[in-house]
Amino acid sequence: MKKDKNAEELFEVGENDSSGKKFTYTKVLYQKDGWADATKFLPLKYDLVNIKFEKKTVHGWWDGLNWIGLKITPEDKALAWNKKEDYE
Repeated sequence: MKKDKNAEELFEVGENDSSGKKFTYTKVLYQKDGWADATKFLPLKYDLVNIKFEKKTVHGWWDGLNWIGLKITPEDKALAWNKKEDYE
């Protein structure tokens, strides 16, 4: 899935926000279930995260342009993601 250039403002962790400060994970608005909306927020590039798609949830990462992972296809559209500290 590629970044939609026509979408509303998209916040990416590690990038500067409108005030010129680095956007951090603490500024991400998480839903009650712990997931962040992938259409509004993106994780830090190359941080391993859980990514929720319509029919599956997998581990992967954001590379700045696309979601990357072994079970991710170009047709998959990321709905949400969350960062877990412990991957087993």
